[in-house]
Amino acid sequence: MSECGGATMSLMPIIAPFHKGLATITKVAGQSSEGGATTKTYSDQAIGPVLANKKVIIGASAQFVSSMTIDGNAMTKVVNAVGTGAVSTTTAIFQYNDAGALGTTADIVLTCSQSSGFHDIGIYYAVDASADVIDTATATTTNDSGSGAIWSADIDVEDNSVAVAQMQDQLGGETKPLVWAGLDAGTVSTNGNTGGTGATAFKAIASAATVSVTCTMQRGQSPVGFGSMCVAAWGSG
Repeated sequence: MSECGGATMSLMPIIAPFHKGLATITKVAGQSSEGGATTKTYSDQAIGPVLANKKVIIGASAQFVSSMTIDGNAMTKVVNAVGTGAVSTTTAIFQYNDAGALGTTADIVLTCSQSSGFHDIGIYYAVDASADVIDTATATTTNDSGSGAIWSADIDVEDNSVAVAQMQDQLGGETKPLVWAGLDAGTVSTNGNTGGTGATAFKAIASAATVSVTCTMQRGQSPVGFGSMCVAAWGSG
């Protein structure tokens, strides 16, 4: 403390409050492949521009999804769901937090614990998102009548959050209309007659809420259902 002209002044520094950046999320691409293999490599995949505080988020589906790497670096599996059918259709969401150092493309390798007849991925990048997920949810269905199959799960998000969902049906190779609620439609891929349809959804969410994420698949020429869906959310970092 000091006195100046009889007035007392504080010499303590004024420190501005810290404000977290607002998380954003951007869709990059989706890829699919067929064929019995335990490992699928997606070479030179776009992962977004070089940015600080960038993470790559990838939704994946296959039979028996196990792990994923990006340019040789292990990605973290934040959530997975296993379908109830005989094919063990698995959906999972992976993240890699240090993506700002990877450049604009990367080799992505999806590994399954057993040979899979199909592989699907949807690639996103998020900026200023929290290092860890704030909530996850999963859903399965055996619905195979009427209008088709419905996957539904709730997640709790904070102000300025981002979320990604991955779904996969087990049967029916033809593309069927998908309707998402709660998140915005992202990537869609179809694997002939062996793997059905895989799809992702995503959204930046401004206000804290419980978000009901629903994916409805209309019935096509072949049965649908017996698949799975998983959802993950991140706050602002």
